[in-house]
Amino acid sequence: MIITGLENNYYLSQNNIWISINGFTDIPNILELNVNNITTGVALPILRMSPSPDNEFRCNICIPVRALFPFPDHININSLQSFRFDFTVKFEDIEIPAETISLTKYFVLGGRNKNGKDEWFLTASTELIVGKWLEWRTVALPGYAKRIQGNAIVDFIPTDKVVLNKPVGCDYKIIKFLNSLGGYQYYLFDKFQEKYKSKVGKTLSKITDKLRQHNLRNIEVNTERTIEFQTKTAFAAQRVITDLISSPEVLLYDPTGDDNDSSWVRLIIENNDSIENNWDRVYENKLEFSFSKYINRTI
Repeated sequence: MIITGLENNYYLSQNNIWISINGFTDIPNILELNVNNITTGVALPILRMSPSPDNEFRCNICIPVRALFPFPDHININSLQSFRFDFTVKFEDIEIPAETISLTKYFVLGGRNKNGKDEWFLTASTELIVGKWLEWRTVALPGYAKRIQGNAIVDFIPTDKVVLNKPVGCDYKIIKFLNSLGGYQYYLFDKFQEKYKSKVGKTLSKITDKLRQHNLRNIEVNTERTIEFQTKTAFAAQRVITDLISSPEVLLYDPTGDDNDSSWVRLIIENNDSIENNWDRVYENKLEFSFSKYINRTI
């Protein structure tokens, strides 16, 4: 049995990575694939596939991997997971013993677009930074850059970074987001506005015996809270904004928090866009997010 497509390691789970299984000693009847997330100890039921007319099996190996990936944890970084794949091929001639191969590979919660010589796998020391690592003068970011170190994701201090001017005044917001390589990056916005919009829900009619009395009650109000960020982004930093607007995990820093849970507020993704061109050196960006509802204003 020959498995083609898993020769490397640290594969990006959000790409579609097709593998082929062939080179059998006889005519195959069925392939059984057992996928186990070693990091979490969770496995899928056995997957069964039939061969193509040329006695080959093909599958997108990232489909079962995605099903076993845990939800991102920005506190205990879990973007790197170890998986074991057990391939068992049974033959039409039941007298021939089944062939079995087991492989163990790391997968990273991320993905890349086609771009030059980029591959859909990383290395054991890849820095998990998209574009440049950004810092702001006089501002201490509430976290560090991440890189792969063997079987773990660890903090490190980048040497290749862009240092931007300090924000105007002291009133600014810091965003942390899961980037497309499985690491976390930050962006500081010195212009923002929060909006509150209420919408009346149900009302209850009330019988009155005088005109001066109220004939209804409001029993439900739905309130939406959003935040809009504005920033002028230098050319060297725009790729970070482009990655931010496509992130499924965006968090707002709350400096009044006293632990990791209370210091971050997960934001709900809204429709945003980013523009890159070769003539502007500074970009005007406007991003909007909404907050989860924690209050039920029902009477």
